[in-house]
Amino acid sequence: MNLERQLTPQGPRVAIAICTYNRDAGLSALLAVLGKQRLKALSDISVFLAVIDNSASGSAKAICSAYNEGGRFHLVYHHEARKGLAFARNAAVSMARARGATHIAFIDDDELPHLEWLQNLFDSLLSMQAAAAIGPVYPLFVAPPASWLPLTAFVTRRAPTAGLVNDGYTCNCIVDMSAIERGGLVFEARFNETGGEDTVFFKNLIANGGRIAWAEDAVVHEVVPGYRMTAQWLWRRWYRTGAIEAELAHFDPASTHGRLYNLARGIARIGLGGLRVVKGAVMSVSGRPEAFVASFYTLCRGAGLVASVFGSRYREYAVQTYR
Repeated sequence: MNLERQLTPQGPRVAIAICTYNRDAGLSALLAVLGKQRLKALSDISVFLAVIDNSASGSAKAICSAYNEGGRFHLVYHHEARKGLAFARNAAVSMARARGATHIAFIDDDELPHLEWLQNLFDSLLSMQAAAAIGPVYPLFVAPPASWLPLTAFVTRRAPTAGLVNDGYTCNCIVDMSAIERGGLVFEARFNETGGEDTVFFKNLIANGGRIAWAEDAVVHEVVPGYRMTAQWLWRRWYRTGAIEAELAHFDPASTHGRLYNLARGIARIGLGGLRVVKGAVMSVSGRPEAFVASFYTLCRGAGLVASVFGSRYREYAVQTYR
């Protein structure tokens, strides 16, 4: 199937970018659901899929080749052998740019979108005259979660003000390519193993005058495997969030001023978090078992801030499987 024949010479051209790493089953499920998208202002010939395979072996290539035999949208495959989220996402942007895309949408290989996901993302961006739009991500648990698991901790969403939000993420978003070019935006390689590259990307987008629209109806569900359905996994994730927050502080985190600032913030959060843990323990005894696990949120973020001061970084994506 010829890509130039697939894309219209004028109008919007949307690249749906999927960065994948050793999740062949998840990628296959996602491609199947994407093939059922309901489009209105967009059309089949104005959409193509860009799959960036970040595995060492390039295991997704066979899946992508099979999809192109009869898939609804044209699919372009790229093997990014350099392991790292930023490398993969930058490769996606390069693929979109090379093929004349006006917009790039990101979705993860462990997610499943609602049938009007892409159209709703695109409509929200246009209606708000924004540079980007993001939507909510809700959990899809592979097994019934335990009663002590705080389910809201697995929800990713933002609280909009007048239809706009003040940060973004790549697990459910669309970005105007002109905003990327205008701001010279890239995903920074220093976040390859820790995550947070998307947080910095959208922070820079806003700093360059871009606005981010909230797309309430552009819903995505994230498949939550068993190993994530633990208190330890949540606590590690919150710890990592604190470490990333240290990198985004008002002051250079490597400077003396920046270190003292992050240390003070971290100690304050650990103190406040300790009080919340005590409150959570009381609520747990009173019939709210999930409250105890959730109460560690502030404490873990504080620990991440303090650890960053002493050079410790939680490299969540340095393991063999993106988690």
